[in-house]
Amino acid sequence: MSLRLQVQCRRPHRFDEPTAIDIVGRCHYAVAIHGRKDNGDESVWLGGRDAELRDAIGSSLRKAGFDADFNERLPGTELTNICNRTLSRKGVQLELPRSLRRKLARDTSLRETFCEAVRCGLPST
Repeated sequence: MSLRLQVQCRRPHRFDEPTAIDIVGRCHYAVAIHGRKDNGDESVWLGGRDAELRDAIGSSLRKAGFDADFNERLPGTELTNICNRTLSRKGVQLELPRSLRRKLARDTSLRETFCEAVRCGLPST
């Protein structure tokens, strides 16, 4: 199942919107994209319980020219995190700093490169 669901939530590990949980619960994997404060760099922080998928997306992002590092501060490993409520009970969480989000919003080409890099890290269906 390939589905896109966009929801804004301040505490993803406490997210309990029934429709979203139902949709994600029928998927084999999920990638949640979150915003974070700037901290001096534009690194995408990688988290979630699906280490293999997380690493594949991180590798793909780095090949596309983006900085991507494991997220120790906000690891996204809680079972109640929306990205981990899949059939496999694991998913990926990407934390994007505000400065990168602003660049992606302004620059269509950069946004397409970012999206394609994330897609390239996903399993083939």
